[in-house]
Amino acid sequence: MVPSQTFKLKPRIIQAGAGTGKTTRLTREVFHVLKGFKEQQGRYPSLIICTFTRKATQELKQKLYQTAIEQGDRKLLAHISSPSIHISTIHGILSLFLKNHGYKYGCDFSNFESNSLTKEEHIANRVAADLLFGTYFPLLEKAPFPVLKKALKFYTKCKLMNPKIHLFSEENLKKIEEADEIFLKDEKNNSHPEQKKLSDFFKDCQKETECFQSELFAEFFQDFKPLADKFSEEFLRQKKQNGVITMEDLELWSLDLLNRNPETGRIFSEDWDYWFIDEYQDTSWVQEQIFHKITEFKNIFCVGDPQQSIYLFREADPKVFERRIKSCQGPKEKLEVNYRSQNPLIYFFNDFFPKEKDFLPLLPSKMEDTSTDKNTPSVYFIYYDVNSSLKEEEEENTHFKEAVYFQIQRLLKKGSPAKDITILGMKNEHLSQLGRFLRQKGLSVRIHSSKGLSENRMILDALFIFKFLINPHDDENFLALCRTPYFRISDELLAEWCQAWALSQKPS
Repeated sequence: MVPSQTFKLKPRIIQAGAGTGKTTRLTREVFHVLKGFKEQQGRYPSLIICTFTRKATQELKQKLYQTAIEQGDRKLLAHISSPSIHISTIHGILSLFLKNHGYKYGCDFSNFESNSLTKEEHIANRVAADLLFGTYFPLLEKAPFPVLKKALKFYTKCKLMNPKIHLFSEENLKKIEEADEIFLKDEKNNSHPEQKKLSDFFKDCQKETECFQSELFAEFFQDFKPLADKFSEEFLRQKKQNGVITMEDLELWSLDLLNRNPETGRIFSEDWDYWFIDEYQDTSWVQEQIFHKITEFKNIFCVGDPQQSIYLFREADPKVFERRIKSCQGPKEKLEVNYRSQNPLIYFFNDFFPKEKDFLPLLPSKMEDTSTDKNTPSVYFIYYDVNSSLKEEEEENTHFKEAVYFQIQRLLKKGSPAKDITILGMKNEHLSQLGRFLRQKGLSVRIHSSKGLSENRMILDALFIFKFLINPHDDENFLALCRTPYFRISDELLAEWCQAWALSQKPS
């Protein structure tokens, strides 16, 4: 095989609008790197593919397996099924990182129990009580135990993000009531993204106790900080000792380890030739720091779209994507052709959002349908006052439901098929109430939510079979298939199989 002279590993970033074939493009890039690297280096590369959800992980795995099967390349299929291709969420990647290097953090991560929120709360209660009902008892006269415990846990989180963070001015502390005031700096006097969050946290505490008010806070914090430092140290020690780790800890502990021992990031990165990161617009500041320390943004392919960032409540930050675009030294590309939506919807969104900063208009994939009038609305907005009183809210809700029913009737009279009418809602409860109202009006309504058809037991069991046929190497899916009514294998027998397999993997 003649080595390719054009193939070269390099960073890339793609902004992929909604419905533009992001997964297809990501899959194509994976195979491009696999084959190009094999031609040039004589071996397949080791890849990390980071997805945002477990569902996305399974879908991508199936796509890769299916493509390899279609190409009839058994060696390539075997490589995709091997540990040299790690496909998971960032928490799966960090679990692998901590299992390999966690001993440098003072604990064995092979025996940790993930997502132990209840056990973590027990430890927090115990440590806070030991300190507050001992040396720091006078603080309980200034704030109740639940508020202090919440503040101690939040302080611990911020300290893991930046151990050197500290107060820089008592004068600025007194300005805590100012929403934009940043009152914390690191030792080099640099701004830190978590400083504003810590400021906001203490501002929220003002509502619960007076000691967090601006004129009293500076004096209170002088007594609070020694307590917080001791709490964070003992809290983390007991969590490590008892093998308790939450999903948030996977990120915070990894970042803390990388800050304390940067060599761990370099060693971990040497095991992988190339990185693929999906849904980069939903990356948080902490995750961005971790990616930077592990990969140094070399040989990394990022794909995402700031316009689809919907996880701000999980501390996702669309500015992370903007910074990545500006700093990327490799090719930058935009996918703009929408293959998913009908033309009227594309025209609507292009017209509705142009004032948004850096808005990326989408192009229709289909030729113009002359039977469709561009001026015919495809989306309706119905406004009502969400800040009204309870009585007014009931009246507003009734008006809202009537308005929705009126619009549906108009569409039906114009000949629109009922199956083409969709109502989007923020909460399942609101959709259920509206569904009951529309049924009373004689309309046939199907409510699809996060716990709808996709969570139906029969649908899930059928999916386990299809997934097994596509990828029999997916152990998690295979165990789920064994538990279905098709096979009815007991959990006890499955546990025996897993234990026997684990023993067989240990060196004799």
